[in-house]
Amino acid sequence: MNFREVQVEILGSFAINFLTSWARISADLKGSVDNSVIAFVHAFSTMAFIALFYPTARCHFTPLLSLTDMIFKNFEIKNCALLILSQFVGALASTALLSLTLSSAQITELAEKSTLGFAHINPVYFNSINGFWAELLLASLLAFIQLRYSGKPRGSRNWVEFYAVIRASVLLFAGLACEGMSGLALNPFPVMTGALLSTDVLQNQWVYVLAPVIGISIGGMLVHRKAVSDFLKVVT
Repeated sequence: MNFREVQVEILGSFAINFLTSWARISADLKGSVDNSVIAFVHAFSTMAFIALFYPTARCHFTPLLSLTDMIFKNFEIKNCALLILSQFVGALASTALLSLTLSSAQITELAEKSTLGFAHINPVYFNSINGFWAELLLASLLAFIQLRYSGKPRGSRNWVEFYAVIRASVLLFAGLACEGMSGLALNPFPVMTGALLSTDVLQNQWVYVLAPVIGISIGGMLVHRKAVSDFLKVVT
């Protein structure tokens, strides 16, 4: 892994989180966009970065995929940690920049509605347990897609475009299904960094950390069914 990959991870995480969070803040404060717009912004900004930089960079933009590659594709721990740190830096920078554009009254209002405009569990429509199961299911799906379709392009630019589209499709589905209830799923860093800069530090944060970890394990087992079957035979 080289320095360019780290740069792409920081830049991609910053841009995707900034655009998506700006859309969510606009929805929370002004009602100027709806949940489908937020889902499309997240999906298509991710697709654009993958199309531009993959496969010369891994283009994870979420620790979920970095951990998936480390557990199931022998991605080195130190490289995984470096990418996850880069994702956190990008998310934190985007959160800080957005915070500077808001007044204290707007931040107070957002803290009451969400985590500074970032992903959150909406108690009116959802509870944390249901949010956990939704997050787990979507994380399993994204990990499955990552293991099934990522890797070196198979001979042409078309494979890169296909991978970008299928990743974006999963994120779009996640956003359309869950944005109004639990925020965009599959990345804990926008939630965590938003919480650090607001008064909502602990509420429901566990959902966005625990569920993806379990989800990637399930997604990996779906891809590597034979390995799981062999393991079960040994232990039983």
